[in-house]
Amino acid sequence: MGLRSAPAATGSGYSFFGGDLTQLANGDREVDFCAAKGGSLIQELRGSSGSEQVVWQAVTPGTNQCRTDRLPSLYPGVQW
Repeated sequence: MGLRSAPAATGSGYSFFGGDLTQLANGDREVDFCAAKGGSLIQELRGSSGSEQVVWQAVTPGTNQCRTDRLPSLYPGVQW
């Protein structure tokens, strides 16, 4: 299956290299702009292209992260 649509990064979300887009089981998309200005930007987006809403995001200043995974919890059987 090929990529059908990707979020358009604007402002500090632009990454000049690296990154990842993953389609999640719930229909959301997880995107990783690994070299955004100021550090990595990882977001889970819900909605269609052009009208995405950020479900959650993680920002790691001064680092480059590629192909990240969101873990439901660090503790077995516990979800926050």
